[in-house]
Amino acid sequence: KKKVKHETLMVIGLADWQIGKPNTEKAVEAYFKSIYAILDDLKNLRKKYTIEKLVLCGMGDLLENCSNNFSPTGLFEQLYDNRTQMKIARRMLVKTIKILTPHFTDITVMCCMGNHGQKRQGKGNFETTYGDNLDAELFDNVSEIFQDAPAYKHIKWIIPENDLTLSVQVLPDTVLTIHHGHSARHGQNAQAKVVKVYDTSVLMVGHFHHHFSVELDERLIIGCSAQDHSGQQYFVETGGGSAIPGTTAFLMHNKEGRKWSDINIY
Repeated sequence: KKKVKHETLMVIGLADWQIGKPNTEKAVEAYFKSIYAILDDLKNLRKKYTIEKLVLCGMGDLLENCSNNFSPTGLFEQLYDNRTQMKIARRMLVKTIKILTPHFTDITVMCCMGNHGQKRQGKGNFETTYGDNLDAELFDNVSEIFQDAPAYKHIKWIIPENDLTLSVQVLPDTVLTIHHGHSARHGQNAQAKVVKVYDTSVLMVGHFHHHFSVELDERLIIGCSAQDHSGQQYFVETGGGSAIPGTTAFLMHNKEGRKWSDINIY
């Protein structure tokens, strides 16, 4: 396909797969149903908009690296070791790219790093740096798989080195910021924690597992649904409730006022 001047694009958030927890197989199956559902809906969205650009965002916690003291239910909830978690997540991301890339002329793949991907020791202390993280390592590995393949030359990879927040001008004068959400600590609920952070067109976070969206001035703050089918026992029994699994997608536009539309959970 010939490239076009983009005025609209699709964003897909890959958030909190937490591969390795109970019901990982169910999570993988449900996730790919979501991806195919997004493609089905894309046909309808293209009746209203020209959508030839995709921004695929890794939102963190795609693996379940909690075999240390920073998680109260860490190791005993894991069904797979770290190597197997990485193998499953890597195959998921590779297959996702193979499914989606034929349908767009321009693709940006970017990621941020979550707390479950952080390599720690002792009582949750970092081993080295913020960037020493399995989420970034996953995207490093997959980007190298595709980098020399002619059919995937239309993919641009943006992987942070040591920053927890990534802001990209995805359309002219239209900025998407992604952040896992774990370092936004002050507020009575998830929305209040992240609403104070960052001057951007859209701020997207993971970490909280449930969907929320907050409009503030001309900004949108949106929380991604998680593909966690483990039952989330610790979260539930400490009063947090449960979150309906799903994959979040929406559109962004180069226009005045609201630069987003068509928020859906698949």
